[in-house]
Amino acid sequence: MMWFIPLAAEVCKIAIAAIILYFVVEMITPMPGWARQVVQLLIILLAILALLAIVGTLVPQLPQNPQGVMGYVLRHPVTAPWFARLGLFDIFSSWPFIIVAVLMYTSIGASMFIRVPAAWRRAMDPAQRNRGLFAEVASIIFHGSFFILLVGVLFGKAAGFLGNVAIVEGDSFTEARANYDNLSEGILATQHADFQVKVDKFSASYWPSGAPRDFTSRVRIYDGGRLIESKSIQVNHYVDYRGVKIYQAGFGWAPTLKIETPDGRVVEGDPTRPTEAAELWTFRRAPGSPWLLSAIQQAR
Repeated sequence: MMWFIPLAAEVCKIAIAAIILYFVVEMITPMPGWARQVVQLLIILLAILALLAIVGTLVPQLPQNPQGVMGYVLRHPVTAPWFARLGLFDIFSSWPFIIVAVLMYTSIGASMFIRVPAAWRRAMDPAQRNRGLFAEVASIIFHGSFFILLVGVLFGKAAGFLGNVAIVEGDSFTEARANYDNLSEGILATQHADFQVKVDKFSASYWPSGAPRDFTSRVRIYDGGRLIESKSIQVNHYVDYRGVKIYQAGFGWAPTLKIETPDGRVVEGDPTRPTEAAELWTFRRAPGSPWLLSAIQQAR
């Protein structure tokens, strides 16, 4: 969930920049009625997108934090089904976000279709080359940048991937397709980097209410058997190596279990060598309430 916070902030910045640009252009040269209506609609749609992006920071998201979603469903049996129907557990792929984005790009495209030829005609007329023309060109460039942003997002989706894995403190993880617990790849995604991430130490701090305040993982990156770097991963502070961004999505208990029957027989594996399995247990606690088990995930 944590990576949505900077993304939401960027969407909000774009909305604020659009509002400022609107008033600047309006002060320099009044817009025609249709242009003003298009820009006002664009600002409203940007504000809605910003609000939806903020929702993505407050509600756990399936692609990044499936355990958090499971815990939310267990704790909120009334609201969780409605959130699922609205797509709020995967906000950037939800139908509200897609509809608003399509409307926004449709309004921008319709506006550019009219404004670009009009600005070109004004530029060809020396009598109309004034401050108003430059403001109009600046506005066209700003709105055209949204299509550059769209191309970047689509390429990132097609050529990138998103994976989740639970790593126990002291264990390592090799960045390979088969080692992820959940993996979603774009159609243009290439081979994985095959480097190793070793989690040396994990620490967490809590508010007096028991809610997590911060959590940090101290990791080492190995590539080809060589130590590349040693860094800390914190909330909203990821590690980037060879184009792979490593975030923290959550944490929990990781007990080591030995599975036996009451008479001492080993249920799985070699009877002479007991099978052990490491699992990540996530506990949640509301203020003033006891700790409750919300999710169990097997760790590799």
